Amino acid sequence: MGNSGPPLGIRGNGEWGGVATDPKTQEPVLLFHPRQQQWSEHFIWTKDGTQILGTTATGRATCDRFDFNDKRRDESSIQVARRFWVEAGWHPPQSDPRQE
Repeated sequence: MGNSGPPLGIRGNGEWGGVATDPKTQEPVLLFHPRQQQWSEHFIWTKDGTQILGTTATGRATCDRFDFNDKRRDESSIQVARRFWVEAGWHPPQSDPRQE
């Protein structure tokens, strides 16, 4: 199931230890690091605001590794929740890029 790889997180020496496979190229890449990278440079919301898409190798690998869109589950509860949030006007954040 999914992407196997080394443990995620900060190593004892303070280096980021997240590596995963880009599903498009099958190459290993570093995962998105929220303290060092901009979200908008690696991800975009679908037009309906229910899914996160990776726009770079880092973004695609991070989406896949963390299953941001519940694609490995039989149900898509996160997409259902996001749909409610969109209808309520709470989601996605206005500053986040979205498909046109």
